Amino acid sequence: MMKKLFTLFSLLSLLLIGCLSVSAMDSDTLLNNSFRYRVIGTQPDDIVYVDMETLQGMQTMDYPNSIENVSCKLYVEKYNSTIDAMTFQNGQLIRQINEYDAKFHANKRENKYELDAKLNGVFTPQGTAYEVKLDTFSFKNIKEMFIGVHRLEKLPKG
Repeated sequence: MMKKLFTLFSLLSLLLIGCLSVSAMDSDTLLNNSFRYRVIGTQPDDIVYVDMETLQGMQTMDYPNSIENVSCKLYVEKYNSTIDAMTFQNGQLIRQINEYDAKFHANKRENKYELDAKLNGVFTPQGTAYEVKLDTFSFKNIKEMFIGVHRLEKLPKG
């Protein structure tokens, strides 16, 4: 009986550790899984990825489908502030990865595009989570990001 309980406890521990490690994000995962993590925006100091498995959209049927809402998970790789030859050589181009729950809202008739992004976590390029008190990141090209997300959301699933 004790052996069965110990085996069950061991299996549950492995599952728990696996679930905890899934939540961390690292730079290699973003780069090596291009079908799941797609680039939807770039800025001078970062690059924005969308998680295709979390992408969900809804649009109205009015003329011409003027209101659309898209929710997804975004990952933002932020570059180091100083980029020189040593930064490239040491593989330290990325400073951190921010994870967001994002909701895009588009009113195409009025040409208004909004983004509500809630910071979920911050990770080192190797995937180690760490604490930040203030999210200073602002998305600058919301319309272009929405267009990219909209096009990706229309792709067949799978």
